[in-house]
This record gives sequence, structure tokens and C-alpha cells, in this order.
Amino acid sequence: MEKIKNRSKYFRDFIEIKSLIDLNNLNQLYVKLREHRNFSDEMKKVVEKLDDDGQKLIFILVWFTRSRHTCDELIGLLRETGQTAAADQLVKHNTSKGHNIKDYNMWEPEFWVTEIPVEPSRDTMKGSLPFPMDRKPRGKCIIINNVSKHVFLESKRFKYIFEKLHFQVEEHYDWTAIEIIDNLQVMAKEADNSSQAFAVMIISHGLKERVLGVKACEALEALERNPNDTKAQVVVDTDVKNIVDIVDTFSVKNCPQLFKCPKLFFFTCCRNVLGTNDTCAEPEAKRRDLAKPDEVPAMESLNKKWVDNNANTFVSYSCAKGLKTWFNPLLGITYFGQSLSHCIAQYSCEEPLSTIMIRTDFNPTEFRSKGLTRMEKTINRAEYFSDFIKFKYIVKLNDKLMADLEQHPYFRDEMQKVVMQLESECEKLVFILVEFTRSRSTCDELIRLLRESGQTEAADQLVRHNTSKGHQMQSFNDSGPEFTDPQIPFQVSKSPMTGTLYYKMDQKPRGKCYIINNVSKDVFMESKRFKYIF
Repeated sequence: MEKIKNRSKYFRDFIEIKSLIDLNNLNQLYVKLREHRNFSDEMKKVVEKLDDDGQKLIFILVWFTRSRHTCDELIGLLRETGQTAAADQLVKHNTSKGHNIKDYNMWEPEFWVTEIPVEPSRDTMKGSLPFPMDRKPRGKCIIINNVSKHVFLESKRFKYIFEKLHFQVEEHYDWTAIEIIDNLQVMAKEADNSSQAFAVMIISHGLKERVLGVKACEALEALERNPNDTKAQVVVDTDVKNIVDIVDTFSVKNCPQLFKCPKLFFFTCCRNVLGTNDTCAEPEAKRRDLAKPDEVPAMESLNKKWVDNNANTFVSYSCAKGLKTWFNPLLGITYFGQSLSHCIAQYSCEEPLSTIMIRTDFNPTEFRSKGLTRMEKTINRAEYFSDFIKFKYIVKLNDKLMADLEQHPYFRDEMQKVVMQLESECEKLVFILVEFTRSRSTCDELIRLLRESGQTEAADQLVRHNTSKGHQMQSFNDSGPEFTDPQIPFQVSKSPMTGTLYYKMDQKPRGKCYIINNVSKDVFMESKRFKYIF
């Protein structure tokens, strides 16, 4: 839904979707929303204070569709409150193909396997940093699924994605832990030294940082039914391998043929400790109790020594330490797998793998806020919503502002049609104030248009929320040098990065930074600002 193309099609049908929602059932939806983790206290206050149900509905339909994940959440809430027609319509816009799908059944497995068109690369990346990716096939992708009766679509979906990315894909099912190691060792010995990439995906039950073989997976489910089953416990303890042993199969020492190419390992496994009620992956119903967005899946067994011995290796886990991977039992796919495959298909030719993994996180707004710019940071948006009602009464949709909006490149035809068809000026204003503050750049544009239409007070108020410090700045001059210079707070490093991939940055001073400004009469603040940052 965050893709511009899909969002444009969503706005094309916005009025129709709005009309499908029964206003008489909005109270049920509000009750569900109040309990939702993405619906903050400030947002609740906004909805409660908006004048009528039409404005409240627009606020929800614009805000909760800002990303694929939040839109999925809204679809689920609509279904729970009996608004099936609206939910089905929204699903069409929240797929990778958007509304191009004319006839489909979203509950059919084929829809979820082949829904993702892989975005082609627009240009070949050049230089010393990117790995070359121009051979066909690029290399091998090995997919091992030991829990196909639960997540039967997972391996099919990734097979489809990696084949589109020109990998030679091999699917394997129901391997014991020993078979996993033995077969991967054979593949390591037979690896093609001309490969440009190599990928392994293991979908199985897991405990801590270990992967269970197929026998242990069956025994683990037996333990769930009877925790005192000693025979099943023995199988769980023996049919298991540490992930570090699996990854080391393709280390520099064990597989020198792949030394220069990137090696990707994806583990869709639980990382909890086995307990009375802690056995298998979690179904959808318990999803709200699982991984928090700021718990980055770091692995203790992949320490500095391991990093030094494994060049060009990327390892990803589906959940954080001590937690479980959750899945949709109806569709047969984990939510991590659904999200990851979507992000790989949509962004593999545009963004580095680290950014794709951040996109994969289930709560992108909170998790990604650590590296985002001003208006996108969670704390600033919370402060913005706390003043939303007051700000709404300051802004006037005068002729100048509406004329400028109609000419603005972000305000596309579909959005213009939405605003024109909304019933009241208040509804139009709510739509604009929520949609145009989705990011720092769009918020900056709205500030500029407000100033040009003579609404200085509203523009100044919005500037306060679109700074890095947010509304904590009580008094400032947004056009003065002191405001522009030291406004950026720095994020403190949580822990030093280790291994051969990073340069050491622990000396004070780190070194020198020379700033040369030959156009200071025009960009007089540039050098001052970077001096402050460095």
C-alpha cells in the first residue's frame, strides 16, 4: 500500500470503500481500534474529538493505510466487526499487484503464492561496492521446509520469488538435522565458483538458536500434547543442529568456491526456550504477544570470531531472541515469510538487503523511526496528533491553498477526486492534514503552501512538529540561524559493531573533517550545520 502506484489506485476507489463501511457499526470498530497497539492515546483523542463519523472514518482510512502492515491490521479489524465488503475491497489494494487483479479469490493458495510481481532493475549498479548480478542463473537457492503441513505455501512462495530473481531453486522437504548438514556439505563441495550469489532458507521448528530436524518437529508437537513424553524429549534433544554449524558449512574454509559471492541464510524458526506452554510456532490469534519492533534479531552464537571467518555472509532470523515465529494457519504461511517475500520482490532492485530487512519488520513505523527523518519519527507524530484538533481549526481551505494543491505533483488526480467528492470542508481538511504529513518532505510542502496562502500561523505550528526535536522546542525562530544549525539530536550507539566488515570508530577524535565553502553568501548555513554534525 505504501507504493505510489497502489496508493493512487486506492484513492481512485476511496469514496466507494468509504461508502461500504456502515457508520452504524463504527462504534464496534472504535472499540477494536482502542485496543490496538498502533492506535496511540493521542490518536484516540483525535478520533473522539472530531465532529462527526465522516471525519473519523476518513482519519482512520488514510492513517491506517499508510503501509502494507497497518492496512492488513485494518482489514482484520473490519472483518472482526462484520464489515466484510469493505475488507475485501481493501485487500485488492494491499497486494503487490494492487488493483490490477480483476478476478481472484484471496483465500486460494495460488493467489498468495503468485501475487508478487518482481520489480525489474532500472539500471545496473556500478562501482566497487555492489556485487555484480548479471548472470543467469545468479546461483543456487536451497529451500528446506520441515513444517510443510503448517506453512505449506512458504517454500512455494519463495521458490517463485527467487526464480524471478534468476536463481536456480531447489525445494526440499522433511530432512532430519543430520540430513540437513550432510546434504548441505555435499552442496558446498559441488558449489560453482562462478556463482554470483547463494541462498539457503530453512523453515522449521526451532529452539534458542537451533534448528530442529523433521523427527524433532514431530516430537515437539507431541510434547505440546503431553509435556511428560520422555521419548519425544529425547528426539527433540538429538535431532537438532545449531545454526552456526549450518552456516559454517559454507564458510571460507569449508566452501572456498563461494568466497567472493554473498551468501544469504534465512531461518524461519522459533527462538524460545522449551517450556510447558512454549513449544510450537504461534498461530495468528496470539500475534499481539510476540516480538516487539525494537528487538532486532541478533544471534549470540554468531560472535566476532564467527564473523571474521565468514566473509560476505548474511544471516536473518524470523523473530527475536526468546520469542516464537507466528503464522497464518489458514493461508499456510508465516507472517515473516509473507512480509520478507513481498519486500524482496518489490525492493531487491532498489535497496540494499539491510534496508529490505528493516522493511520486513512487522511494525515499520516504530522500528524504522530510529533512522528516519523528522515527521516520520514516532514521538513527533504523537505530538502532532495531540495538537491535531487545535491545528485543524487554524487551517482554512481558502481558494489559494486549494488552487496550489491542485497544481502540486504530490496531489495527484486520484487525490483531487477524493477531496472533490468528500461531503464537507472538514472531511476534506482531515484528509489533507493526515495524508500530507506522512513524511518530512510532504509536510515541508504543506508548510510552504500554507505560507503562500497567507496562513502563517498554521505553517509555524506545523514546523514545530516537523523538526527533529519535535514540539519540545517551546520558543524558536524557524528562520533564524540558531534554529537551522543545532536542531539535529544524535542517536547514541547502543553497542560497538565488531568483525571485519566495520571500521573501528572508538578513538577521540576520530580524525579530521575539512569543510570548504566557496558559495557562503548563498548557502551560508551549510558549512555551519555540517560542522555541528561532524
